[in-house]
Formats: sequence, structure tokens, C-alpha cells
Amino acid sequence: MSTRIIYGLYPNKTYAVKVRAKSGTVLGPWSGPLFITTSQSPAPAKPYTPYISADRSIVNVSWTANDGNVVDYYEVYWHTSSTFTPGSSGVLAGTTSATTFSIFNLANGVPIWVKIVAVSKDGTSSVASDVSNSAMPFSSDNLNTKAQWMFTNAIIDIPG
Repeated sequence: MSTRIIYGLYPNKTYAVKVRAKSGTVLGPWSGPLFITTSQSPAPAKPYTPYISADRSIVNVSWTANDGNVVDYYEVYWHTSSTFTPGSSGVLAGTTSATTFSIFNLANGVPIWVKIVAVSKDGTSSVASDVSNSAMPFSSDNLNTKAQWMFTNAIIDIPG
């Protein structure tokens, strides 16, 4: 028995494969077709090292893209609970092809948590960013609340 790898196939496409035996210079008959469907493109790697900062009802988020992955865009989610799941309980703040995003019109003094999901051109998505940071937008009336920002780490569930 021998194994052969077929390269250059497209994701999510069906191919018909036939084989035949070879003994010396004698070739046997072709087999019937075996239909094989390739899987979708692998999910992009999750973004890493997310960073979050806050200012008057605005939260600014930045992260590092994972090298070697084709990412079409990122989805940025937020919630007032650190245990939220993007796509089900989190609020989709928006999408971007950049590695920075600003969330506007947030309530001053209310901490929020942000998670980033990478999405490929065929719609395959990564797991949410490993680290979920929180920040508390502050009011210009009380700049001392800036010192009350909270930064936490949390394990994130795979989005739904």
C-alpha cells in the first residue's frame, strides 16, 4: 500500500479520484471514482496581545494580527460582563480590516470587556482573543476615575 498527497486543491470543493494498480510496467484497470470534498479553509488564527484604553465615552482597542493567516476582517464585540460569548451575548461594535478600532457612545464609569474575532474571506472565524481586557470610560468631570480602569484576564469560549 502506498500513500499519495494531492496538492493544489481548492477548499470546500468536491473532486473525483480514481486509482489503479501498477506492477512493474503493467497497469491495472482504473477504479471507480471516489468522491472527496475538501474542507473549508482553516480558521484564521486568533488575534493576540489585545490592548484597550478609554477616554470620555470612547474605548480604543488595538491588537496584533497573527502572521501567516489570511484575515478578511475582524469583528469587535463588547459587553459589560467578562464572561460573554461573541456572536451570542456580546454586542457587535463593528468590523474592520485594520488592527485598531474605537467604540463610541459608551456610558461613563461602566466597565466593558472587549473580544476580537478574526474572519477569513470564506466566513471561517477564529476563536475570540485569549485575553479579554476591560476598561472604564471616564467623564471629563472626574478625571480621577481614569485611575480606576480595570484590566483582567479571562479564558474565552469559542464563539457560537
